[in-house]
Amino acid sequence: MTTPHSCASSCSQAEFHVPLDAISPIASPLAPPKLQKKLFKTVKRSSKARQLKRGVKEVVKALRKGDQGLLLLASNITPVDVISHLPVLAEEAKGVEYCWVLSK
Repeated sequence: MTTPHSCASSCSQAEFHVPLDAISPIASPLAPPKLQKKLFKTVKRSSKARQLKRGVKEVVKALRKGDQGLLLLASNITPVDVISHLPVLAEEAKGVEYCWVLSK
């Protein structure tokens, strides 16, 4: 059985803060913190199942092949030009939703 104090300290360590000037201006829709936590758990599960595509080249190839899934974009990537075309590709692809998260 855990005490509230130990839970609060472990939960605060899991959270992170990103300065507002580090967030990309095109990062919309930005996931709220509660949803981000769920998304990161989903990423961890998909990584263990070897179903995760990482990197711009792999993601673009999967989108062009017609793979379906969820596209998570980090809002603190610089330069933004590297990933600015991915939301457009995700909107054109069927069965692909995208969302921005604070950090990779």
